[in-house]
Amino acid sequence: MPRDLRDASVEHVYGSFLDEAGSAGDVSDTYAIAPRQGELVAIAVHTPSAAVSVETTLDILLNDAELTSPDIDARCPDLLIDTGTVMYLDAALPVQAGDAILLQTNGETAGTPILQFTYLFKPSVSRDLDEIVVDGGLIAAIETSPNAGTPFVCPVKGKLVGVMLHPHTVIGATGNTFDVLKNTADTAGVTGGAVDISIPVSQPLDDGVLCLPDSEVFVDVGDALILQTNGEQVAATQVNYVWIVKADVRDLREFYIAGGTIIGIEVLTALSRTVVVPERCELLGVSMNVHTVIDATHTFDVLTGRSDTASVAGTAVDVVLPNATPDESGLFLPVDAKVFLEEGDGLVLRSNNEQVAATTDVDFTWHFRR
Repeated sequence: MPRDLRDASVEHVYGSFLDEAGSAGDVSDTYAIAPRQGELVAIAVHTPSAAVSVETTLDILLNDAELTSPDIDARCPDLLIDTGTVMYLDAALPVQAGDAILLQTNGETAGTPILQFTYLFKPSVSRDLDEIVVDGGLIAAIETSPNAGTPFVCPVKGKLVGVMLHPHTVIGATGNTFDVLKNTADTAGVTGGAVDISIPVSQPLDDGVLCLPDSEVFVDVGDALILQTNGEQVAATQVNYVWIVKADVRDLREFYIAGGTIIGIEVLTALSRTVVVPERCELLGVSMNVHTVIDATHTFDVLTGRSDTASVAGTAVDVVLPNATPDESGLFLPVDAKVFLEEGDGLVLRSNNEQVAATTDVDFTWHFRR
């Protein structure tokens, strides 16, 4: 049943993709982690490579178990290539903080279209609306130091609240600590030391837990936070997680989705992953963190689907990274023209390769306004 999604309490979590919607049993690429106790209210979906020919049922796997009592599914309607929509669920799906969700196709559609997702969660109790949630991704082997997750680029000025972690193996008697790195260095807290978060001893598998920093971590727009394991855990263990940050000041019409990494922006047409727009909104720009000194004014095309986004003036829309931006620093890059988006649109950032230095990677977060 359709729900009101234009609510400041609704939180958006990047949901990765499913490779072959026409192959029964195919499962989405990685988990989406529920940031709080509440409800999964909807899933935005986009198909970038091939049409969905008939309505296709997607089973919801909650903590790796298919929901059967009751049986709760999402249903992807037939979609043309490079289009999308919002899928509402058969019934309400309560979630606990830290629950992990996957989607599994029943394969009704012809062919093997890729489906991309963004999950929409609504807390069951009132929350601090100055807090924002952004997907952190995966650390594949926390028992091996110094494995780290993908950098998270902070879209607001504020303070780190914590990290909602979901382990896929029981945490042993040693527990496990993670360094919080800011712009690749150990984050200095108010006491001047390195900042850690700790996952408790004997934390059960598939049971999420909010892990708090042991000192305050202050962030500015464009700062990159990284979670890096110290490897105390013995058993092979993966964790998925989301970051929770409290903004000093926040416009409640704005929301944010992790854009991921563009590898090698000096290469023409280097692309980001696709993010699915969860509701009708305006694109404001991106907060970006760079990992090499920028040696030329560098532009990125904003793509919806696979075409340059047309602005109100009828020209391509870019974000512009200034020349001489320092290594391991970040900033907000506004779009250079108005971009209005519909629910289910696919959004990609593409490099125009003005940068000369080799192996220049960037991480970024999308900024939207309802």
